[in-house]
Amino acid sequence: MLENQELHDYYFELPEEYIAKYPVIPRDHAKLMVLLNNQIIDDYFYNLDQYLPKNSVLVFNRTKVSHRRVYLYNEKKKSTFEVLFLECIDKNLWKCLIKKGRKLKKNDYLTKNDYVFKLEKRDDKFFYLSAWKNQTPTMTNISESEEFFELYGNPPIPPYLKRQAEDIDKKFYQTVFAKEPGSVAAPTASLHFTEELLERISQKHKILFLNLQIGYGTFSPVGEKEINRKELHEEFYEIPKETVDFLNQIKNHHPIIAVGTTTLRALEDNFLKFRQFTEGKFSTKIFIKPPDHVLSSDYLITNFHLPASSLFMLVCAFGGTHYLKQAYQHAIKNRYRFYSYGDGMIIQNRKYFKS
Repeated sequence: MLENQELHDYYFELPEEYIAKYPVIPRDHAKLMVLLNNQIIDDYFYNLDQYLPKNSVLVFNRTKVSHRRVYLYNEKKKSTFEVLFLECIDKNLWKCLIKKGRKLKKNDYLTKNDYVFKLEKRDDKFFYLSAWKNQTPTMTNISESEEFFELYGNPPIPPYLKRQAEDIDKKFYQTVFAKEPGSVAAPTASLHFTEELLERISQKHKILFLNLQIGYGTFSPVGEKEINRKELHEEFYEIPKETVDFLNQIKNHHPIIAVGTTTLRALEDNFLKFRQFTEGKFSTKIFIKPPDHVLSSDYLITNFHLPASSLFMLVCAFGGTHYLKQAYQHAIKNRYRFYSYGDGMIIQNRKYFKS
């Protein structure tokens, strides 16, 4: 691993108007950039199947975005606060972000209909709320918390969209195959897939799933100190037996395509830990960046990421820094749309060519 990398090496100018504020409809009508054999090809996502290698195995993150942005009322201050519920850390105690939450003090109460949340403690960044309903602890498990979020929450769309969530986000900031609740962000590369496109792909290729709960850390910027660390924010994932058995059987014989950076993070962490794919529940703090070589996957489907972000470093490690910088400049010149609701790309692992 090379140390003392410079953050500015991964910076590029991106005009504000290139940030996709809303999804393309239909989903698969987003642009697709194809990075194969040191070439750059422009197409549309609905033609993705034309670029998949023969007998590919596509692995998707089946996580479901929970509607964890909720507006709660404080009677004492006669004010409503925007609360993002990040994770349940103990029984009914939730780690949260609260916009303008510095106005709140320990033991203050926030309410939503029959639900009451008590501010138990806070640190420099996070607030810790206990959840109650009719004076009984609640939101202690997935079913209880999802019931609350479905009733009163909003999709936690990324902060860089600089707008409130709307009805369109309830449908389009969610994959068509989402199943396992618990994420505060969507696996955005998978947002492009329609049921029709998946059906067409499944006729020639194998589709598998895993689950990685995407945390708020995915939006955290990388600073000069963070770039040379060996770890990033922690995320939890689970790989089922069916996925593991099939991947181990075809590894080095059929192309493995990671759909999304979260899928790649789970697969790479798992493969590096065990030198094969292993079923079970795990956590990862892996930070994939140049000059790392990705061993678990042969292709990556992803979106266009923020300048100087850990995700842009990941795609540079996967496809080659010089190649990806060229591709991003091509994307800007040809008015591709960036970030969560933006356009997609498929990247060949740089082991297949010279970067």
